[in-house]
Amino acid sequence: MHCIHPRSRVYFSSESSCKRSLMSFPLKLNGKLLGVIEVYDKNTPSLVFTEDDISLTEHFSNIVACAINANKMFYHFHDLKTKQQFLDCVLLRRFKEIDNEAVKSVMNCRHKHNFQRITDFRFDPRVIPEKHVLCVCLTIFESSGLIKKLKIKHQTFVRFLLKLKEAHSALPFHNWTNSLLTFHFVFICVNQYNLIKDKFVTVFEYFTLLMAALCHGLDHRGPTTMFEMTTGTVLASLYSSPGSISQKHHLSQALRLMTYPDCNILQQIDNEEFYKFAKLLGNMIEGPQLQILTWQIAIRRCKNWKNC
Repeated sequence: MHCIHPRSRVYFSSESSCKRSLMSFPLKLNGKLLGVIEVYDKNTPSLVFTEDDISLTEHFSNIVACAINANKMFYHFHDLKTKQQFLDCVLLRRFKEIDNEAVKSVMNCRHKHNFQRITDFRFDPRVIPEKHVLCVCLTIFESSGLIKKLKIKHQTFVRFLLKLKEAHSALPFHNWTNSLLTFHFVFICVNQYNLIKDKFVTVFEYFTLLMAALCHGLDHRGPTTMFEMTTGTVLASLYSSPGSISQKHHLSQALRLMTYPDCNILQQIDNEEFYKFAKLLGNMIEGPQLQILTWQIAIRRCKNWKNC
């Protein structure tokens, strides 16, 4: 649509804003109209739009259409992610936001945490004061070099430990204390018998073992009791059989917590390593592999049975 002297034409002079030259072109992608762009009053050397201008607008419209579509997809996935985070909060019943002061209190703790015989089988982790339990867990991971090797941010890992503790149920068993005792036992087995040094266990497997120990009772709903186990009820069979609903729930909640934005301790590993980690973690949590493995390791590495 061209008009060198717009006010000489009745049609243009009737408009509130007269344009010397006007060109509009659609923004289409996969047959869908995403918008329309109008350009007008072209400057010198040519006061009118040429065939070359039309050719350029076709390429420009494709680029802009792709950019608009990518932007819409970004907001769509952002909305889905927000809904997923809300769902995570609902599914983790004891899940709550951790304030920065709680994270700083663990990271800036000045206690030496040099509890005697902590690397001994006879040490009872329950003697550790409640306010220093997470500090000891953090020290174990740091002393093993796992945080540095897996490139985990300290603040992210501390936030993960805080949320992990809160996500455990307040039950007589399958609680945070039980997970802490299991975690300490795995730590003792691997370090007492030099399993990493002797290449019985890799660093990645050691990290997964510790995670399985901390998460094997995560968000336990307490449906199974010793009475049901002894009498062999249907409920006991459902929740205590290998690969049962309860173990799958623990695994699901553990992976959900590990990949939550504020405490994503796995963000630095690639997709292949994440798949291996999730599969190995599932084998340890869903079946009796964790218990069998730790006892086999202890028996195999013990030179004198009386000292075990």
